[in-house]
Amino acid sequence: MYSSCFDVVDTFTAWLQAEPYVTLSKCSERLSSVRCTQEQSANAMAMMDTRHRWVVARLANILNLDTVVVETALAASDCLGALDQFLQQSGLMHLIFSCEMETESRVKIHLVDAKFHAIRGKTVYFVRVHPGPVSISTIQTDVIFGVINKGALRSLHALLNDLYLQHVQLRTDWGVVDADIVREFVANMRKFVVSLNESIGIIDKVIELRKPESPFLVENKPSALAKAAQDDELIHHYEEILTDWIEQTESLLAESELPRQVRDEDGPETELDYWNKRKAKFSTIVEQLKTPACKLVINLFQMPQAKKGPIRKWRLLDNALSDAANEAIENHRFLVGLGEYMKTLYSGTPITIAAEVPGLLNRLKMMHSASVARHYSSAERMTTLLAKITNQMIINCRTYLLSGGKSLWEQDPLDIITRLEVCISLEKIYHSEFRSLRDNAMATGKGKPLDLSELHIFGKFEQFCKRATKLMELFKVIKQFRSLATFNVDGMDKLVKAFEKILGDMRNKKYDILDYSNLQFDKGLFLF
Repeated sequence: MYSSCFDVVDTFTAWLQAEPYVTLSKCSERLSSVRCTQEQSANAMAMMDTRHRWVVARLANILNLDTVVVETALAASDCLGALDQFLQQSGLMHLIFSCEMETESRVKIHLVDAKFHAIRGKTVYFVRVHPGPVSISTIQTDVIFGVINKGALRSLHALLNDLYLQHVQLRTDWGVVDADIVREFVANMRKFVVSLNESIGIIDKVIELRKPESPFLVENKPSALAKAAQDDELIHHYEEILTDWIEQTESLLAESELPRQVRDEDGPETELDYWNKRKAKFSTIVEQLKTPACKLVINLFQMPQAKKGPIRKWRLLDNALSDAANEAIENHRFLVGLGEYMKTLYSGTPITIAAEVPGLLNRLKMMHSASVARHYSSAERMTTLLAKITNQMIINCRTYLLSGGKSLWEQDPLDIITRLEVCISLEKIYHSEFRSLRDNAMATGKGKPLDLSELHIFGKFEQFCKRATKLMELFKVIKQFRSLATFNVDGMDKLVKAFEKILGDMRNKKYDILDYSNLQFDKGLFLF
């Protein structure tokens, strides 16, 4: 437990300072106890083998300390027994060490149970991958370890996003698992990682309303409030609190009026995430306003003796706050109602998406024209939502074309031509259904017309389909030349070699041939 005799002296001195009036016999008992504990720690450390020291070395490296310091700290907190169980067959499957630096060269380490203890500070975990015994020859594969530095949620997100998701997205060997199941699994994993990150963002940005400080707290009763309303210092303190609330609320309400840019990678789930975040922020404020401390602030300014300036402005904002909270809840609910369509957009194929397009557009028309969701009754906001749906269709088409993670050049030309036709067909169905709904609404005069910008909604998809059409022409030529190569015709070998050389030069270009915004492909195709 104590790394040197100086530690024994320090411990004994600290005890004497805490209990200055002790007998000589008590001092003798205390010193014997310290010596006994020191001997037990030394015996435990002597029982350590190469496997124990492997764990200690990893801990020491993470903490940037000497291994002797870490061994001493583990022995002092009786962690070596648990470590021994961890290394035995059918023993503990994990260890979680909480590490607190006492000085630059001294650390306090203790075991924590994540089920019952909040993880704070630097925490190091060791996990066994199987219940069998851990040997020194296999310990590097039998045991995984890591650090939780900034909270469990952030560490989990970093692990999933930076390691596991990247590995899963690049994996091509899925055995006999159906491709649709793989796509759905990857999409769900990506969705979970995004949701986790959004949740962390919500937690980080929760608005906490200022509360009255202890010296200014009063009983929330009419008589006490009437007396408090005549205290200038107290009123000034409460005015500052209410002013802070007004500034925070105005800032939050202004966010919804800011224009939001739609990036190419923004799908409809970003809308759901946005309103989920807004709902959480507003709900947090609304719930805080129900607490006794916040009610006290409002009730004080309602007294006849109190100034009315800040409370009038707050009442207006409070109404706007309630409206905004209801709007966020309403929009989130209706977007959640599109869950099955979103699932298809993210994990289906262009074929399955095309089958869902009529139902999806009908739901959106109802939200827009029947004012079921007030926010999406505006042309600008419905256009934004549809543009994000278009983005996800394009992303889905790209994934569909890059089957199994293979580039277009690595796939069979006939298969690529078929897939490109499917993608072009999806855009035609999507655009045609939209126009049909728009024209029908205009003809019948029922509900609000779908007077939305087709350029903003379909422009990117049309450009993508133009590139897809050019790629179809290219791969049809490739297919024809390779078919001709099978015939034994004089001079065909030279022609085929020349063709393959030109094709090879085109394949070696570094740009993405599916990126319709990159015009280098068009130049290359013209020369081809």
